[in-house]
Amino acid sequence: MDFQKLDDAIQKAESELKNIRSRGDVNVVEFFELIPEFLNEWASYLVKKTIESNPIGVNKLGIERVSILKKKISEYIQSLPELTKKHIDAIKWPHQVDLSNEELKNIYSSDLERNISAIMDNVLRTIIGHLGEMLVEFGLAKIDQYSEWKESNGRICYAYGIPDQYGVAKGPQLKVLKEKYRGILDLYVKALKDFKKAEEDKKIAEAKSLWAQA
Repeated sequence: MDFQKLDDAIQKAESELKNIRSRGDVNVVEFFELIPEFLNEWASYLVKKTIESNPIGVNKLGIERVSILKKKISEYIQSLPELTKKHIDAIKWPHQVDLSNEELKNIYSSDLERNISAIMDNVLRTIIGHLGEMLVEFGLAKIDQYSEWKESNGRICYAYGIPDQYGVAKGPQLKVLKEKYRGILDLYVKALKDFKKAEEDKKIAEAKSLWAQA
């Protein structure tokens, strides 16, 4: 039994898996760098839209209250990198998770893609929700079935889809990053299956060898 060939196959599969995981880690860093910029643009767009759609509400606040709100929004914008890091660090990124053979039998990269896409969208809705809280607090927005804001787990978050383009210039870039990560997940699932199979092939070969020697 050529165990060296089996060991080489394991080493090759493990090396490919590490390479793909490294690419995934780079992608996560790219998300971290882009998301604060994206949220900054999105927040600016939402504020502009609020002023234009509710001028009476803004005028009613008066100069003092508007100044207070603008200061709060400015502080929120400055905190976006910190808020993003907090949420990004809490995500369980699929390319970092080692799945068992049993789990791999019943999972496809598309399952992981849908899961992480939903998680990321929820993170974006949650972070932009801090802006929604301020707008609601100052009477410039409300929460109802027709509003773009909703309450979830005791916090206000954005109710609709994440903008890919309209009103947010960084939207297309974020979409490209998501597509890039989906590609990495495709490669990751295949590489992990190859690695697990290489390990299993060696175990089977060892068992056969032991049986033949007994």
